[in-house]
Amino acid sequence: MTDWLRALSERYRRDFGVDVDAIPGAGAAGGLAGGLAALGAHIVPGFDLVAAMTGLAARLRTADLVVTGEGHLDPPSFAGKVPGGVLALTAGHCPVLCIVGDADEALLRSPPPGLEIISLADRFGAVRARRETTDLVAEVTEQVVRRPCP
Repeated sequence: MTDWLRALSERYRRDFGVDVDAIPGAGAAGGLAGGLAALGAHIVPGFDLVAAMTGLAARLRTADLVVTGEGHLDPPSFAGKVPGGVLALTAGHCPVLCIVGDADEALLRSPPPGLEIISLADRFGAVRARRETTDLVAEVTEQVVRRPCP
């Protein structure tokens, strides 16, 4: 944590009596969520909130394939972020394709059951993955959707 964030966290504790470091989801001790919490906001996991508001679980029950993504897929991506939330909601009833900018090597070698990971950086190179993200996501998605069903 940077000195600035540490000082901001201490200020929230001193001025507002809120220890943002102890609030799950409050960000890097002084991020936006931490500041809102210091002002009295109740912090809730974003994925859970959006999934509930949109009825995502019911929508996913009828899916044959779910496509999601992440800038960099790593273990924290499965704790409160979209890839982990989507994978949990599908509960193995349909495959989940996660198109990522890049991913930890261990996850690419051994993805969680039901998850296929395609790294744009691995497939197209890091420079192209950053510059042509939208087109490459569309290309990869089309390739996967056109695959013959097993």
